[in-house]
Amino acid sequence: MDQYRYKLTLERVAGKDGVVRGNADDKITFEAYNHDDLFNILERQKAKGLWDDDTAAQLAIGFKMFAEVALHHRNDPLFEPLMPHIKEFIGRLKALPSNSQ
Repeated sequence: MDQYRYKLTLERVAGKDGVVRGNADDKITFEAYNHDDLFNILERQKAKGLWDDDTAAQLAIGFKMFAEVALHHRNDPLFEPLMPHIKEFIGRLKALPSNSQ
């Protein structure tokens, strides 16, 4: 297998009003594969200094999870129209200049 393997955990911290609704122990853990080293991508996004670390992580990891599914199903009628836009977004994101000193 020519992919990186990851284990992700999403855990509820608080609701919109700061109060946990439902089960405070709600969380999901799953494994995902990606053709890229997500830690490398995350570090590059953080180094750009355009967002705080949490926002950089949310963008990098969230987008890469979505894009990997779209890539895997690129011929599916649901994802096929998105592929050119995903490629364009990735190119623009990579081209953003670094604001860090």
